[in-house]
Amino acid sequence: MESDFERIASPAPAEIASWFRFIDWVMFLLEKEDDMFWDQVSVFEKEGKMPYITVTPVP
Repeated sequence: MESDFERIASPAPAEIASWFRFIDWVMFLLEKEDDMFWDQVSVFEKEGKMPYITVTPVP
């Protein structure tokens, strides 16, 4: 069972998307800042999709 900290520290993708929709709803940005914000959202989403690479030591 995960602790409250683990749940908060690693929210589900749907929860993250929900927060972004909320931020978009309450925050007014000029076009340039809005574009910058969504560019950063895109970067954040891509970082979560990167494959993990593990290195096994060679004996």
